[in-house]
Amino acid sequence: MTKKLFFLLMFAVGAQFTPLRGAALQRSSPLAGYAVAPTISGAMPQGGATSWNGAPASIYAGGWELTDQDGTKTPLDVFKGSPVIITMFYSSCPYSCPLLIESIKNKIEKKTSPSVRKNLRVLLITFDPTRDTPEKLKKLASEKSIDLTRWKLLTAKEDVVRDIAAVLQVKYRPLPGGDFSHSSIIALLNPDGVITARVDGLNQPFEPIVEKLVITGR
Repeated sequence: MTKKLFFLLMFAVGAQFTPLRGAALQRSSPLAGYAVAPTISGAMPQGGATSWNGAPASIYAGGWELTDQDGTKTPLDVFKGSPVIITMFYSSCPYSCPLLIESIKNKIEKKTSPSVRKNLRVLLITFDPTRDTPEKLKKLASEKSIDLTRWKLLTAKEDVVRDIAAVLQVKYRPLPGGDFSHSSIIALLNPDGVITARVDGLNQPFEPIVEKLVITGR
């Protein structure tokens, strides 16, 4: 599949998402001025997102290559065959990204059974590849007591980061001083890489993801 066709398929998927609620939200948002894509919070339609031809729209079809915290070249579908929590962050984030990591650990993983948790995988992809070297990502993993047998912290070339952010509908931009203005989106992928649930914002309930994991028993 060519990259152009892949993005056309993912755009078709995005047309199913619930739009942002009102211009006031966009005016008040720190992300105002972005080309804001539609967003969704909660479970996806029965059977997961579908493309224009009815086939499951797997984000793995992009064929992207990244680098993990050990410096190992890693395809985005490294955990294909398992359910995957995927999100984007940057390691020097002072507030929301640490909360995002803790939310995955405490509001998703700890809410599932040991058997579900054993099979669950997590991908954290930085949108600050210039500063987030593999060494820095590995240090963060140690500081946050992240289980690297089930989690991977990933960096990539800037164009790859932008492409993945577009597919996940994560919005970010650099700010003076090295920080980023960004959205906080956590998505659940089924074993084939199709988004089946998604939470947009750390103040939202995480039950849609937990319930999807429990229902599927994966």
